[in-house]
Parts: sequence; structure tokens; C-alpha cells
Amino acid sequence: MRNIWTVLRLLLVCFLSTAAVAVGQVNPVIHAVVDGIEYGKPDSAAPKLIVSQMRLDIKIHGRMAEVVIETTITNPSDEEVEARYSLSMPTDAVVTGYALDIKGKLIDGVLLDQPKAKAVYEDEIRKDIDPGLAEVTRGNVFQTRIYPIDSEESRTIRVRYVAPVDLASGLIMPLQSEGPIGNLIITLSADGLKAPPSIALPQGGVAQWVKQGAVWRATSEAKDRALDGPLTLSGGAVTGEMLVSRHTNGRDYFQIADFDRTRDSQTLTPGRIRIYWDSSLSRRDDLLTSEIALLKSLFAKVPDAKLELVRFHAAEPRVEGFSTGESALAALANTTYRGGTSFKNLDNAGSGRADLCLLFSDGAPTLDTDAEFRPGCRLAVITSAKDANRTRLGRMARAAKGQLLQLTETNGADLVERLLKPAITVVDAQDSNGNRLSFRNLTAPDGRWFVVGQMPNSGTDVVLTVAGLRKGLKEQIYSPAETGKNNAAGALWAADAIEALAENPLMRDTMHKMAQSHQVASPTMAFLVLDRPDQYLRANIEPPVGYDEEWMEEYRELAAERKKEQDDARKEKLELAVESWAERKTWWNKRLDPPKRVKPKPVSDGRTPPPSAPPPPLSVPAKAEGVQGGGFVGSGAAGSEESGYDDIIVTSQRVSENLQSVPLSISVIGSAQTETKVEIADVLSKRPYLKELDAAPVEKRPLVLTEQEKIYGMLPGFYLDASEWFRLKGEVDLAAALLLSALELPATNDETRHIVAFRLERTGRVDAAIAMLELLAASSDFRPQPKRSLALALIARARKGGAGALIDLERAFKLLKDVALEPSDVDQGSDFEGIETVALMEANAITPRIDALGGNWTLDKRLVGKLDTDVRIVIEWTNDDADIDLWVIEPGGERVYYGNEDSEGGGLISNDMTDGYGPEEYVVRRAKPGKYRIKIDGYSGDRLNPNGNGQIMVRMIRDFARPNEQQDLVDAEISFDDEVDDGEDNQPARTDGDAADDYGGKLIATMTVAKKVRNSK
Repeated sequence: MRNIWTVLRLLLVCFLSTAAVAVGQVNPVIHAVVDGIEYGKPDSAAPKLIVSQMRLDIKIHGRMAEVVIETTITNPSDEEVEARYSLSMPTDAVVTGYALDIKGKLIDGVLLDQPKAKAVYEDEIRKDIDPGLAEVTRGNVFQTRIYPIDSEESRTIRVRYVAPVDLASGLIMPLQSEGPIGNLIITLSADGLKAPPSIALPQGGVAQWVKQGAVWRATSEAKDRALDGPLTLSGGAVTGEMLVSRHTNGRDYFQIADFDRTRDSQTLTPGRIRIYWDSSLSRRDDLLTSEIALLKSLFAKVPDAKLELVRFHAAEPRVEGFSTGESALAALANTTYRGGTSFKNLDNAGSGRADLCLLFSDGAPTLDTDAEFRPGCRLAVITSAKDANRTRLGRMARAAKGQLLQLTETNGADLVERLLKPAITVVDAQDSNGNRLSFRNLTAPDGRWFVVGQMPNSGTDVVLTVAGLRKGLKEQIYSPAETGKNNAAGALWAADAIEALAENPLMRDTMHKMAQSHQVASPTMAFLVLDRPDQYLRANIEPPVGYDEEWMEEYRELAAERKKEQDDARKEKLELAVESWAERKTWWNKRLDPPKRVKPKPVSDGRTPPPSAPPPPLSVPAKAEGVQGGGFVGSGAAGSEESGYDDIIVTSQRVSENLQSVPLSISVIGSAQTETKVEIADVLSKRPYLKELDAAPVEKRPLVLTEQEKIYGMLPGFYLDASEWFRLKGEVDLAAALLLSALELPATNDETRHIVAFRLERTGRVDAAIAMLELLAASSDFRPQPKRSLALALIARARKGGAGALIDLERAFKLLKDVALEPSDVDQGSDFEGIETVALMEANAITPRIDALGGNWTLDKRLVGKLDTDVRIVIEWTNDDADIDLWVIEPGGERVYYGNEDSEGGGLISNDMTDGYGPEEYVVRRAKPGKYRIKIDGYSGDRLNPNGNGQIMVRMIRDFARPNEQQDLVDAEISFDDEVDDGEDNQPARTDGDAADDYGGKLIATMTVAKKVRNSK
């Protein structure tokens, strides 16, 4: 098993490898991975892969380009390998296709939510089957993994992308190879041009244009030559300002490139400048020195301007005024970059109106993704980040009638000149009848505009409203020209719309349809290639268009059988839930050593009150499916002997604002009440950076943190650990900033986001946790756990009351019901068996509060029953294919775990989850006094998880489903190295006293239960 330092090293290698691609050194990067090990260096022990053939096909239509790169990779070694392929693409390029050869035939990929695509890919690899996965990073890097490439064998991949042709520099494709390409073939074609662009080839050589009708064509071929790029197509003359292209989906899209023929040379002199400076962690690798230099040059041009600086991340924006540019620059130079990115409430930051607003950001929010930014002033959005979210930043600029500017190390002076001129940008598009058209602004030089958009169905003229011209807003009218066939304009338009839709979980289906109709990949959507029809069926995925007809026929036959199987699966799921719930109710009704009754004291008049009525059996008013219920009398409620209270008389009740059913007056006679104390174990990791912090004096901690951040700060785990360390020291604000910093890294993934959401809920930032879990649940709806996590966060928010509490509770109930009863895409037999009982416990627990608020819920009557408990412990974990076990060592030393599910003390453990994520649950209805030790046993890890062991999340709940319910949340790194025993079923279930600590992995917490007698007055 790889230890954690091996994992950290691999993550460092992955990060550095991606960074190398981003700066355009070797491109594409192709290297081998053996048994999941990334070597990361060309001179390492990794087998060398050879590019035996590469074909480049480029089609130009006006100012749009469609590029196809087909690469054949050969493995000359004697080992089976997985190939990793990374391709850095031009600015604003969009991937529109991916194919992998299966048995000698190229099979197109299917677009899926990135988490599902990755989960299916890794599931198939575990079966030693050869899938292909293709993803796009925020840095516009295409990445794919190909498994396997056998010894002395080859595999071929095909990548398709579209890109705008830069109006100033043309199309620049960065290409450079480590070694010679066996056979390199380049084909070029161009239409919509009066004169073709000039060509610069990456391998030297010459290609000449030849006109064939309305199309210009050129070819080039070379053998055993290295790529020494870039390939550049520059110049040329278009046939008109507006061209129309037809996408393969049948829709028409326009591209319009034009310029201001009367550009006003007058320079603006802003009297008040406001600078919005993104100080989140992801900004630390931007060209900060160049950004400050740009501001220095700008301040020199307008020395009398009043300056206001707004530094922001996910915390409250910090606003400062400066009398001189020098003092403002000094403040910026001392900025610490930590925390997550959020634009929430940024509009209101600052004082008064500004003549010019400058936003410096990478545009990649990690919190509050639905927040807009409209500052009410002339806005210039400036980014120097290579991985900037340019589509979002472009929308921000357009909304403020401003411009998006890309800063490099050399163009700062040019941008300053642009900042002191009116910003030219298209702010509206309509057809001749006044119907609004959807469009997107693309990068254009000063004085020009460049847009793509949907053509009106009628084929009428397109009317653009352009801001920044001599007389302010001005309409420009364009007539449609001859239509050519090209996907670029449509895909570039769709990429912007898809990015906006991806930020709203409720628009996920709409986003899917648009991405699939335009074949647009993004950081949220990935391409997946599978081999056999049964794989597509197992993953619940339609095969791609053009799939082999023989295979497609097999898929249709299997799909017909699958439909019946799915219907059967729902019935089986319900039957399993009913059976499991019946067993849980039987356990709940079991009497174990009932407490002795305390003789009641006489009341004030000297008389003894009569005994209470006997407790009701486990029978609750049933709600059949589709039938709304009235008041809910839950089992184990006040008045039930089995609730853990003796002789409680409730005289009246009301519903409080916090949604709990609260007794107005209770006569408690000899009540045996439970008090529980929770002690959290030291679950912090033993990393060197935490040891350094431990050793540092209080005043030196900030410096030590900064030093350790330089070494480990590209790993999410560093910020998760450091956040917890500072939280335990009471430095809450710093802990919060460090926690959100974990969201800002290239290595961040859904595991990171799940952990952060869990901790946000723990610290009371439930709205932020819900927003994150909404996206996780929407993108990972193929498995049930994210829905359950979202439901629990909604319940936590509902506990706070407020107008939306009932909506949250009803939605939480629906989510938990789905978790319990709906088969998941990846639920193969018993993968998640046991989750239905866990979800039903949680769903039934909130029904009284829904009823009290006048809400509705429906559930099969056989699944109804509020089963309260003294103690309930639930764990879940963050990585797939890992087998994690919950162990609870009860007073007296009995271990409750998968080998001893039902203890003598009344404890019960849920079904053993062996394939990842959990949950596993321990419950005890009437807890015996003493210590309950909660331990986590790592049985087996996920060999494909690049983040290592992953994290375990634990909810420790006292008085579950009762008005006084309380819970403690804690998370810890999973350990697979600390087990003392081997986890076999033949281990003894009972030990004596503290000797129980010798069993069951890592201690997470100890719950001490005490019973005391409280007599009523």
C-alpha cells in the first residue's frame, strides 16, 4: 500500500506536469503510467511511448477554426501501460470531440458529467477493461487517459476542438514534441476568405495554398521529424464582416468581426478609480508583478485620481482609500492570497461612484457561484491567469458595458492606453423584428468587436448595439451571407451558455442537452469511450452516434431487457427496504434490562399520583403512498416508557420557532435521563508542517504557516490540516480562510469539496455548505450519497427556523426517500445495501416537524416509524472502492462491528459497505452507562484514488429524533496502516475494559453516557 508521502509526491508531480503544459513547453505531452505510478520526468524509469503517426486537419471558415488531431501512440516496452495525453490549446478553444480506437475502430466518446465519467472509467479499469476518459481543465488543457496499451501495440486517439482566429495574431497552435514523429500529415482548408492566411509549419517545411472553387486547400507531410511549433495561420481577408455557419446539429450561427471606422482618439481622465482585487488563493500564481506594474503606469497617467482599493475573497470585502498611487501599490504588494473566491456582495463594496472600475481576478468562484457582479461603473476586467474562467469574466464585462483584457508580461503599456479610451463592446443583439438574440463577445483588439451568436430562424438581418463608439451606444446592422459548414461558431457560443448553466444545479438537464447537441466538453462535462454494449448499459449511457451497427443492435436488445430489470430493481429495492425496516423496528422494540423504577416522592398534598398509562406499541398512523397525513405520533415520543424516560406526563404542547415539538409542562417522576459527553480524539495528521506549527511560538505562527505553505501549498490536504489546527487554537477567521483555500487548487476535486462542505455545516455556514452540496448532488446523481449529504444540510438549515424551513424539510424528505428507494446507476446488487435503513431513520425523524409546519410527505406505510435512540453514530467516506469499517466498543468491552452486528448491550450496526462512500451506522436505543469508543478501521483502499487514503466523516448524534437532539461532526484521514488486528470475523467480540483499544484502527471519539435521577418538584 502506498504511504501518504508517496501520494503527496505523486500529486506534486501531477501539478508540476500540468503547469509545464500550460506554459507551452512540450505539447502535446504523452507519457506512460504503470500500475498507477506517475514518474513525471522524461529521464525516469517510466517506459517510453512513441508517436508513430499524427494527423492534423484544420478547417477555417472566416475567423473560425475547426481542428482535428489524430495521434497513434505505440508502446515499444515489454510492459502494459496506461497512456496519459495532455494538449494545451489556444485561448478560448473548446473541445468538441474525442474518439479512441477499440479493436482497430475509432469510437466516439459520450459526453457525461465529469464525476460520473470518471467513476465509470475507474470502475471499468478495475475490471481490466479498456475505456478512455477525456477531460478539459480550467487552464484549457485537454487531458485523456488510455488503458491499456499492450507491449509492442498501438492505440489511436482523435481530439477535435474549435477556436476563434485571433483578429490580431491569427490562429496559433502550440506544438512541440520530445522526439520525432514517425509520420506527420497536415491538411488545411479555408473558406469565407478572399485571400488565405499565411502558414508557418511546426516541423519546418512548406505548404502552398491552392484554390478549388470557393475553398483554399494546402497539405504538408513529413517523416521522422520533431514538432518545433507553433503552427500559425495569420492574415488573410474575409469576404464580409458577417458570416453564417451551419453546425452539424442543423442550427445556424453568425460570426461578426468589425471595427470603429471613426475611432475617437480622445483620452479619458477618470477622477475616481476603484480597484477590485481578488485576493483568493488561486490568484497567487497569476502575473501579479505585471498587474501591479500596469497600475503603476496607469497612476502615472492620472496622478490626481482618487483611489479606492477593495480586496476580496470569500470573507467580507476589505475597503481602503488612498491619497497616492504609491501607497495603494504598497498595500497590494503586501497582499496575502488565501481563501476561496466569491463575488457575493461585491457590488456594494466601496464608497460613492467611481469613473473607472478595474477588476483583477481569474473569474473562478469556488463559493456563491450564482452571484453576479455589476458595480455600476465603467468596468474593465483584467486577468493575467492562464487558467482564467474567461467566459464568466466576459459576461461580467458585458453586463457592465465594459471590456475583458488579457494581461501578459509584455502588453501592459498597451492595456493602459485602452483603459483610458472608451471601451468598445457589444451589449445587445436583435433580429430585424426586434427579437433578442443570444450572443457572446470574443477577444478583439482596441477599436474592434468580435461576436458569435444564434442566427434568427427567419434569416433576417442581425442588429448589434455597440457601446463605446463616438456617440455612445450605436446600432450596427449586418445582413446574412452565404452559409458554410463549420461547428466553431456554434460551439463557441454554446460554451459560454453551458458555463452559465453549469453554475445552477436546477439547470443541469438543460446544460446536458446543450452540451450534447453541440458536443462541447468543459471542466464540468467529460468524454467517455467504452468498449462493449454491456458497458454502456451498465453505466446507463446511450452509445454515441455512429456506434457500430452490430454493437448497437446488441445494445438495443440488452436495453429492452434492462428496462424490465430496472422495474424489477425498484420492486426489489422496495422489498429490501421493507424487510430491513421491519428488522430495525423489531430491534427498536426489543426490551433490554429495563431500568429500575425509582419510588416516586409524595406530591405537595401528600398524595401519590396514579401510574401513567402503559406505553403504546410500535404502531404509528400510516401514510400510504400519495396519501397526506395529519398529526404524527411517533414511537418513542414523550409518554413512551421505551423512550428512555420513565413516567413522563405531557399536559400540553406547542410548536416552537425552531420546529421542535416542545412540551409546555412536564411532570417527571423518577425520570432516568441520559447525559452524554463527547470527547474528540486527536485526529489531526502527523504531517511535518503541523509539527512545525506545534513547535512555533504564538507570535511566529503566521511566518511558519507562510513558510510551510511555500513547500506544501499546492495540496488541498495541507489547507484542510492547517485549517483544523488553527480552528482548535481558536483562530476562527484564519481557519475559515485556510479551509476555503483548499477549493482553489488544481488538485482540488469532489472529495475536497465534500470535506469542505461537511466542515462548513459543522461551523454553522450551512448556506455555503448547501450551495456546494447542490452542485455535488447534481453532478453525481448516479450514486445516492451526495443526495443524502445535501438532505442532512437542508435539515440543519431548517433547524434554524425561518421562512424556508418547511421547503427545506420537505425537499430533504424527498431526497432521503429517493436514497432509500431509488436504485442508483452504480448500484450493482449490494454495493450500497444498508443505505436505505440509514436514510429511512433520517427521513422519519423529520416527519413530525413537517407536520407541525403544515407540510406534506408520503411514504409506504410499511416504512413509517420514528425510531429515536440515545446514541446514533454514522460514518461516510470520500473515495470509491475503499472498504472502511465503523467499530464501536461499548462499556464492558464488547465490539460492535461487521463481525458482531447486534450487541448484548442493545447496540446495532448497519450493513457492511465494502465498495466505497458508505454510510455505516451504529445505533443504541437505550444506552448503558459508560464509555463508547468510536473507531475507524481501514480495511482496504482504492488503488486508483490519486488523493490517497481519503477522509472519513463522522456524525455523533445524541437523543436522535428527539426534541433535544444534538450532534457533533468530526472528520479525519483514513488510515490503512494502523490496524492491530486483521479485521477477520473470528476476532473476539468481547474484551475487557481499556483492552478494547487494541482493536479496530483509529480512535475518533469517546462518548461517555451517564444516567441520573431527576425528581419533579
